[in-house]
Amino acid sequence: FLYPRNNNIAKIRTRIPEKTNLLLIAKANAYGLGVVDICKELNGQLDYIGVATMTEALEIRQANINTPILLLSEPMPAEWQQVTANDITITVYEKETIQEIDKYATKHNQTIKTHLKIDIGMTRLGTPWETSEQTIATWLASSDQIIKEGIYSHFANSDTSHELNNTQLERFSSDQIEGRVRLSGLGSRL
Repeated sequence: FLYPRNNNIAKIRTRIPEKTNLLLIAKANAYGLGVVDICKELNGQLDYIGVATMTEALEIRQANINTPILLLSEPMPAEWQQVTANDITITVYEKETIQEIDKYATKHNQTIKTHLKIDIGMTRLGTPWETSEQTIATWLASSDQIIKEGIYSHFANSDTSHELNNTQLERFSSDQIEGRVRLSGLGSRL
């Protein structure tokens, strides 16, 4: 298995801009392939590993894999200490959660790396794009304890050229979402 996966990563890298980060979605035990084995094989070739649960993130960390991990959902308050202890980047999308995590990080003098998820039509997780301005403002205004690493979304149908994909991309690229982040000064590093 090693050669084809490594070869695929190399091929993908030739097709994306040089400064583009590559994230491997490894949730559900890497879709049954074995998350630890896959992550060890690709260690050093990925910029991020995406997981759905804290249990998955901790399994990777316990295997001494140091690639940055993005938790694709908001962690529960009981998991915040594990987030900081294991250097896990989290997804945020609820204004109240951002405020509470900011209070926690400030109180404990810790930093928490975050990515903001915008729901542009998948209707699963994320702050709804129609009402995202307040959440974006809260995220951008949070303390320096909250490191703002990225902003992302999820296409509802990425397998085909679908009109909804174009609509979703327009929503994400709008002044309301991407434009607001770029104007904040963060856009150059996101």
